[in-house]
Amino acid sequence: MYTPSAAGWTHLWNTGGTGSSETHTVQNAPGLYTYNVTTTIAATGCQATDSYTLEEENCVGSGPCTPADQLDPTATVNCNTVTVDDGSVIATGTTWDYDDGTAPTASTTHTYTEAKCYTIWATAQVPDLGNFGSFCTVTDYVGVCIPLAADFSFEITGCTDVAFTDLASFIDEPGMGNDIESWAWDFGDGNSVVGDLVNFPSNINPSHNYLGGGSYTVTLTVTAANGCTATATQMVVIGSVGVPNIAIETPLCVGQPGTHSASATNAVNYTWAFPDGVAFQGDIIAHTFTSVPANNVITVTAEDAQGCTQSATATVTVHPEPDDPFAATLDEIVCSDPGTALLQAMPGFDTYQWSDENGVDIAGATLDHYVAGAGEYYISITDVNGCPRTSGPVTVQVLPDQSPAIIGPSIVCGTDGALFQTVGNFAAYKWLVDGGLYSTAPTLNLSGAPGTVHIIELVVTDADNCSHSSLLHTVQWVDDVLFSLTSPNIPPCAGDDVLIEINPIQPGVNYSWNIGATGTSITVQNAGVYTATGVNGNGCYHSASFEVLPVPDLCAVPTGCYENCGPDTLCAPEGYAAYQWFLNQSAIAGATDPCLVVNASGIYNVMATNANGCSAMSGDLEFTLLDCSCNIEPLYTITDDCCVSLSFDNQSTIDLTHLSVHTHGEPALFSPSVDFNILSLGPDEVDLSYISSPLPQGVINDAVVVCFDEPGTHVIGWSWFGPDSLFCEDEFGFECPGDTVPSDSTCITVINGDIDCLEDGSGWDYNFTLCNGASTPYNIGYFTLATLLPAGLSIDQTTFDLGTGIAPGDCMDFSVTLTGSPTVPEACFMVSAHESDPALDPNTACCLIEHCLELPPCDTDCATMTLFDSSHCDADGYHLEFGASNNTGYTFGQLQMSYPGQFGTIVQWVTGLSIDPLTSGILNVDLDPNTLPESPFCIDLVFYEQGATGEWLECCHLSWCIDLPSCDGEVYGCTDATAVNYDPNATIDDGSCIYESDCYGPSDPTYPCPEVYDPVCGCDGVTYTNSCFAEMVHGIQYWTPGPCGSTEVEGCTNPSAVNYDPDATVDDGSCIWDTCVLPTLINPYYPCTE
Repeated sequence: MYTPSAAGWTHLWNTGGTGSSETHTVQNAPGLYTYNVTTTIAATGCQATDSYTLEEENCVGSGPCTPADQLDPTATVNCNTVTVDDGSVIATGTTWDYDDGTAPTASTTHTYTEAKCYTIWATAQVPDLGNFGSFCTVTDYVGVCIPLAADFSFEITGCTDVAFTDLASFIDEPGMGNDIESWAWDFGDGNSVVGDLVNFPSNINPSHNYLGGGSYTVTLTVTAANGCTATATQMVVIGSVGVPNIAIETPLCVGQPGTHSASATNAVNYTWAFPDGVAFQGDIIAHTFTSVPANNVITVTAEDAQGCTQSATATVTVHPEPDDPFAATLDEIVCSDPGTALLQAMPGFDTYQWSDENGVDIAGATLDHYVAGAGEYYISITDVNGCPRTSGPVTVQVLPDQSPAIIGPSIVCGTDGALFQTVGNFAAYKWLVDGGLYSTAPTLNLSGAPGTVHIIELVVTDADNCSHSSLLHTVQWVDDVLFSLTSPNIPPCAGDDVLIEINPIQPGVNYSWNIGATGTSITVQNAGVYTATGVNGNGCYHSASFEVLPVPDLCAVPTGCYENCGPDTLCAPEGYAAYQWFLNQSAIAGATDPCLVVNASGIYNVMATNANGCSAMSGDLEFTLLDCSCNIEPLYTITDDCCVSLSFDNQSTIDLTHLSVHTHGEPALFSPSVDFNILSLGPDEVDLSYISSPLPQGVINDAVVVCFDEPGTHVIGWSWFGPDSLFCEDEFGFECPGDTVPSDSTCITVINGDIDCLEDGSGWDYNFTLCNGASTPYNIGYFTLATLLPAGLSIDQTTFDLGTGIAPGDCMDFSVTLTGSPTVPEACFMVSAHESDPALDPNTACCLIEHCLELPPCDTDCATMTLFDSSHCDADGYHLEFGASNNTGYTFGQLQMSYPGQFGTIVQWVTGLSIDPLTSGILNVDLDPNTLPESPFCIDLVFYEQGATGEWLECCHLSWCIDLPSCDGEVYGCTDATAVNYDPNATIDDGSCIYESDCYGPSDPTYPCPEVYDPVCGCDGVTYTNSCFAEMVHGIQYWTPGPCGSTEVEGCTNPSAVNYDPDATVDDGSCIWDTCVLPTLINPYYPCTE
């Protein structure tokens, strides 16, 4: 194998060779061998690769064969025949190839058709001497020369004429006499000729006519000058066909197909020639004449396989097609009245048959005319020759019936006018009243009085000049309904029994009110507009309205029990026309303002009158005036070095000027604040005077620090004096631990300020005051806040660098935002105060305290309501069982429920409640028997705070809408089967139906929805990732929680809970327990704050 090479080229073969050629050594293992070479030009680094595959075959074979004999073939020639012999007595299966293109054969004689020399090969089997029972194949040849051979060809012309061509041959060898002298032809029918070159040269290639069809054996014998003869034989087949027999269908009509047939002996094809110039081939044909031909002769020629033909003729009669029976019939357009047309065909035909647009014969329609309605029609006829013709379609179009419908009243109340009209635009109008023409305008106006009756008919003409008449319409004038609403209550104020009456009352009129009542009068107590509607037997009606005026809303005026230091101020809502305050049910002279300063105990009420003259009285407020002359509380902290820092919260209304602190004779070190002067100081007592007397209200921080030398139990007493006498005193004991070490853990105090919920309910704004103790020996220049509990609570600012800081005895205000746990009731922090930033000065002085505060709930609603499945309805009315979760910071003590009644709003009280903050309670309430059921049924709820000494009663106000339990099998829901939320079980439609057109609204595909999987099922039956994706991105207006087709049902799955839902599959944490204590949650070691 070679590859091109040049200077600077290198080669690498896959065999490892590096030359421009490689040699394959025969492996004697059959298979494919592939060689690869890569050539590289060193100067450029360019490369090219090629491969070559060669195959080793299995060349070993089965080994040498030793034949027992060899062939020695011989041949004997007799003119054009040869006889052969293989020359072996033991050879078997000898075959001969005579070298003239014929197949090898076992015959030992052969006749040649061409004179020339041939090589004859013999192949045979002889025993294998080296392998007993096996044979060797041996072969050999012998050459022969054929001096003379006979052969000819022929061509049949004109069916029975045959032309023969001599194809005889000889070897022209001088002196051998092989040249042909005579040609003898035997034609196989008893006739023969002899030809030669001198006397009968035409008989060398003769022609012969056979008298009849058949197979003839033709023999040619040629004779050479030396007497040698050669013979050739071939079969000549002469055909024959009979005269055709013709069967035709006659007579025929133009356009009517006819079927014709022909037959003849030995015929293989028939050619038809019709007088209209049309030709066909076949023994059976169908032909339709399109016109009457000039003559009526049909010719058929039969032909056999040799091309011999015979012809015959037949005569056909062709009648012309009938005339078009619809030649003078046009399409018809008729009015709807009568809605038929007379169709007329040409007369004079033998038969008629009418058919519809589908070609179906119309029974009985066999005349030359037909009365037809709207549609397409065909006519089929036959003439005197029996020739048929079908013509059509003729179209009858019936213009639509536009009979007008009279739109107008049948009953007219009082003397009102009546307008009558119709739908559509017409060319002309005729209004007939009581049979006479009244108007030709598009509309009709009639007037009348009770007792008048008219019969109206409308006749219109459309744009096609067709007339249409309406049905008769009767109109009657009857008595009307007229009344107004009056009341003897002047003014009609809510809260009173206001009587509203129909005036005047008409006989035969049914009166109904918008509150569900019926009759000629109602008595109501609630403010609002009341409407009565009267309907008589003829359907005439009239409505009138009457307003019951609202009374002043005094819900904001406190009620219940309240005590406080005097004087105090009570206020009613401003904006009313007049006020009067009452003490113990007696009017207070001159107390006519919205607010009242109270300085005596008693029961207070206020009456307010609005501009309408309606008044309302507030509920009782039982006010107790406290003696708050001395109201001061000690605040103290105990340090690890057995010291007590004593502060005071002063809320007294009298002047306090002096403080005395003593230890019951136990020696102690007293360190007063710089705000006090020391009057006397002893080992167990100190007397002080406040420098800026009298003592201000509020917290007096670190008034005195008392330190003891020994651990153990100690008692500290204190007394506050005014200018003349003792007002307040108390004492307290504490345990001082042993092994104490100095500590500054009491150096700071945190005072809570306002804490308000953020607008979105996610946390709180917290304001607090940080105070540096008076005895702290350094300024607070840096402090940090760290969350202790709950987990997840975050503070927006945790480090405070104060610069020069808070001096001992001073305070500073701060504000932070708390987020992350909006439902917990309490938060605790670690406050770490430092003289300076510990990151800059690791040795800076510091102290730590733990500080906790209550967190007000930030729920959107102050209460959460849950209706239980145990609620039901029976003959006594509705019985509701529901849970109420208190989301406020105070205890619910009573509930006011306001809901619709059959005669106005029903107000119902539920007392004796005690639902603590952030807990739930269960209520069982029987609604008033006069409840007006609605869907949804909405209740106005007001939870009032449980009475607490010294506090105003707060209230929680919310609206709660529910589906009332069904009575007598009633089921509220959507009853419209075309709505997407159709409920087949619903018996009362609650107005909740949603239709496909309502499902979609505006959408924004780019809206930034959160990537949170909280699936919802849209009203289009598609599951969306969350409600934001459904509404904002896809414009879905309604959905239900959970994926579409989900079998999960959320609810309480604990059978011990009062709101256990047996259908729930997923617990949603809503279980409510009918018990005060859950034993599983008790932990005596929980680290509650003190």
